[in-house]
Amino acid sequence: MKKSFRNVLATSLAAIMTFAAFSGCAEEKTPKLPDYSATAKQYEFSAYSGPNTGVYQMDGNYLTIGPDQRNAEGYTVYKDAGFTILYLSGTASYSGEEWSTSDCKRAWDAALSVGIDKILLCDKRIDALVELKDSLVGESSSCRFKTEIELKETVKSYLEDYINYDCFYGVRVSDERDYTYINGMGKLYKAVKDAAEELGKEDIYIHLNVLPYDGVYSRFGKQGQFENMTDAYNAYIENYITATGANRISSDVYAFRGNGITGQFYSTAQVIKEMANKHGIEASFCLQSFELYSGQNHIYRAVGKSEMKMELLSLMGMGYDHFYYYTYQIAETRGTGWTENTTFLNSAGEKTNVYYYGQELMADAQKMANVILNYNYLGGKFYTAPIPNGDVSCYLSGPGETTVTNSALKFDNTHEFALIKDENVDFDNDVVFITELKDIKNELYMYMLQNVIDPANGEYGRTAENVTVKFDGGYTHVAELCDGNLTYKKLSDGKYTNTLSAGDAVYLIPLK
Repeated sequence: MKKSFRNVLATSLAAIMTFAAFSGCAEEKTPKLPDYSATAKQYEFSAYSGPNTGVYQMDGNYLTIGPDQRNAEGYTVYKDAGFTILYLSGTASYSGEEWSTSDCKRAWDAALSVGIDKILLCDKRIDALVELKDSLVGESSSCRFKTEIELKETVKSYLEDYINYDCFYGVRVSDERDYTYINGMGKLYKAVKDAAEELGKEDIYIHLNVLPYDGVYSRFGKQGQFENMTDAYNAYIENYITATGANRISSDVYAFRGNGITGQFYSTAQVIKEMANKHGIEASFCLQSFELYSGQNHIYRAVGKSEMKMELLSLMGMGYDHFYYYTYQIAETRGTGWTENTTFLNSAGEKTNVYYYGQELMADAQKMANVILNYNYLGGKFYTAPIPNGDVSCYLSGPGETTVTNSALKFDNTHEFALIKDENVDFDNDVVFITELKDIKNELYMYMLQNVIDPANGEYGRTAENVTVKFDGGYTHVAELCDGNLTYKKLSDGKYTNTLSAGDAVYLIPLK
């Protein structure tokens, strides 16, 4: 009996311990993200002034500074940086010369040989048509084409030279044009699209890069047409989208100036992305990789890793998926204001710190792409300290003209988050940028938390900051994406806390 009792007792205790063990595992179980692997999404990266001849024109003189990089070796260096699209411009552009012996085809072939599979082309004949503006199509004797069909047929004759060549991706339609070009640009864009479709290329990409907001009213509308800059710039972007029927729109504002962060960066990025969302199209943005002086005036400052990280991560948090760096190298026709070693390659064709910073950042972005790009941007908001140490006005308002009422384009800072209340955001330095994105299919939200203090302020004081947010709704964990890594963190009473350096960001998906 005693032996039997001991056996029963041992069996019972083992059962209790086993149950407790399984119960403990259940209590500690971490919720996980859906499996996004099937979507296979990635960011697209390209650059202006790609691998060049190494010959520079300065003050009317031609100087050979580096090797010709329009070859397999040069394009390998380009591809290894992380670029997914090659933009053939400058000496690798095309002007209608004999295609089979052109510099463009030779560069294109070299790029194909190293595995680059998207080629974006600058066709100078198409660029020239942009300049005609309202004289492009019409019955007037001053117009180049009498009908839109005539325009399309001419564009078609241009595209026939290369549209069916391997890995053709698209063409550009000039760059940074004011509102007076809208009508002509619309006709040209549609002519390119229609001609490409007739040639069997229905998915052609057309690079439409519009003006950023810069505080100059006359670029965006007639005097007196709009009551303020916000209306003027919004109308300018919307009119371009409507006139062209574009499926993607791009702009470029370089955040880091000689005197700090420009107020044009976030306000322009918000308008471009929200207009794209409104029209159901995509948005691209240009990133800074250069330094420039105008005489003694420091216009654009050199960027370090923190600056490059801030620009890219902010825009990823705003739903952008397609980026152009300006610039890969200094353009071959150059002025005296450019500085060496502040672009991906210097004039001699040597890699710089910018190359290695960009390579790391693009690689980290691609590691997170297949999660982040399943979430659509809903809105963003800046939280600023009551008494900041540095300038925080740059996040909420751009520059303006004194002659225009309400002259500055203002960042709309009224977005209300679904899972975060304003009073549940705590931070101990100047400013935090939070954006909200949503995976509609799986009913999940994503929040980017970013320290957007100018990294240059580190020369004068502390730029790191502690950030805490509390999520409403009983969330127990977050999936955290940071520097290319996915980890799961347990929340304490719905709270998430982290210390972020200037430029750093985390992307959080609350789970329960």
